[in-house]
Amino acid sequence: MANQGTITSPALTIDSLADNVLVDIFSFLDVKDKCRTAQVCRRWNSLIHQKSLWKHIDLTPFKVDLRSIWKLVRAYYTDMLLSLRLHGFTESIKSTECISNAVLTDIKSRCPNLRELFVTKANLITINSSLLPAALKQLTLHKCLISVDWFKPAVDKGVLENVEKLSLCGTTRTSDATLKDLTKLPKLKSINLSGCYRIGESGVSAICQSLSQIEEAYFDGCDINDQCLHHIGTRWTSLKVIILENCSRITDVGLGSLSILKKLTHVNLVSCSIGKQGVINFLTVTPSVKLECLKLSKDAGFTGDDVSKLESLKPGLQVELI
Repeated sequence: MANQGTITSPALTIDSLADNVLVDIFSFLDVKDKCRTAQVCRRWNSLIHQKSLWKHIDLTPFKVDLRSIWKLVRAYYTDMLLSLRLHGFTESIKSTECISNAVLTDIKSRCPNLRELFVTKANLITINSSLLPAALKQLTLHKCLISVDWFKPAVDKGVLENVEKLSLCGTTRTSDATLKDLTKLPKLKSINLSGCYRIGESGVSAICQSLSQIEEAYFDGCDINDQCLHHIGTRWTSLKVIILENCSRITDVGLGSLSILKKLTHVNLVSCSIGKQGVINFLTVTPSVKLECLKLSKDAGFTGDDVSKLESLKPGLQVELI
């Protein structure tokens, strides 16, 4: 027989939770699930529209076409949006894309505080770069299609003057002419040109002369030579990180040009034409006391004993064989 003095509490359901608690829960959902959640009831729909839930939008797990992008832009993109990640259709048979000039214009208007834009595998040849949001600090075009002079309209209008990090990893048609258009980015500190095989000494020389504040440079798989490293060593005095993996034309001579960089901390020389003596000379003559990581290729003949010897030349240095 039940105790008549017992007071039973009402059943606790998700609807019993306060609005701020529900918003915290919704913040863990991806974009697709947030859109589904908005369809549950009016209360949830109202909560999902809170700007704080749409500061960072990542659509890369999904291939979202223009029609769906338009719906998202008009429903959820606000002045609170800080980062946006998009996935294109260059590897799809669909005749659509994840962005257009009209969409970009709307984003620029609705999201004036957008700081980071990441676009992967998209055909951007017809996109007018001058429509990019002026507040951007980080721009990544990963394996995209662009024209040689794609950046020129944006540079001419000064909409990229706040960009500090630029990555064109694997983006086709990136060439010396492209780099010459990028010489007017006054705040650029990090540039990633990995897989951009069309760039050469002319382009590297241009950005070295104009972008003296570069701290990180990624040239993985680029067709650059020792003369390029000479330009880098004499101009980029603030350089901390340089990635030269798979740059087979880099030799001991080019490596020697980097020995004057006092702030250098990370160097990747995997699959370069660098010998043991070249590395020893580099570590011996470099005045840098901050060098922390040096990556070398096992195929170049470096052994575990060599690692110990190299690390003894520079206290605090970690040498990795790949």
